Amino acid sequence: MPSSEAARVIAGFTLGERLSAGLYGEVFRARSEDDRREVRALLVDKALAAEPAFAAALMDDSRRTVTALVSRAIVTTHAIARTSTQLLVVTEPVLGGATLQDLL
Repeated sequence: MPSSEAARVIAGFTLGERLSAGLYGEVFRARSEDDRREVRALLVDKALAAEPAFAAALMDDSRRTVTALVSRAIVTTHAIARTSTQLLVVTEPVLGGATLQDLL
């Protein structure tokens, strides 16, 4: 993130450099406030976050299941958090690897 831009703290995670943007929102390097581990944080697009069905699917229906999944074959989701206006999905960082486009 450019040094002129102030760091944002959302749901206990400090967002750093923006890594990408896509259909679901923006992905940032982030750090948890409690143990300072580096993670990746998807700041869900505001329009999607405002959709009650979308937010409920993430927050109520799948949060416990998704955050309990731990395998070398998938990216671990550490947290799914909501503030009054924002929705955040926090995962482990994926270093290296190939994208689906690379594989195709």
